[in-house]
Amino acid sequence: MIKQNANLFADPDNEIDLVYDMAPNQTGGKGTKKTNGLNNYSHHHKGDKFSGSDMQGTNANFVSEETSPGVVGSHSTSSFVNDVTAFLQAFQSSNGNSQQLITDFVNLMQKQYGIKVTVK
Repeated sequence: MIKQNANLFADPDNEIDLVYDMAPNQTGGKGTKKTNGLNNYSHHHKGDKFSGSDMQGTNANFVSEETSPGVVGSHSTSSFVNDVTAFLQAFQSSNGNSQQLITDFVNLMQKQYGIKVTVK
């Protein structure tokens, strides 16, 4: 959409082209959906009862075994500090290659934090 409406942006080549959905709600077709044209990844903590791992149209849906204390601990943004750190590292080293980003992210989570991540 940015390319179609480039005249509306000061710098259309430097706009958002990546989305990392943490604990996405209502992923089974009725809620959160991928925006066409964007690289979109979702991440669900297995213990989170408020999110899901079945978001449609993503490059990857990550599921990790992380849990955090409290009723909504695994759903809170503060429980995603390690995830975001590893994801950004993987993104920076991937040079735009989605499969490389996915592989690097899974490996970084295991090596740096001892957290197993599966990809759906």
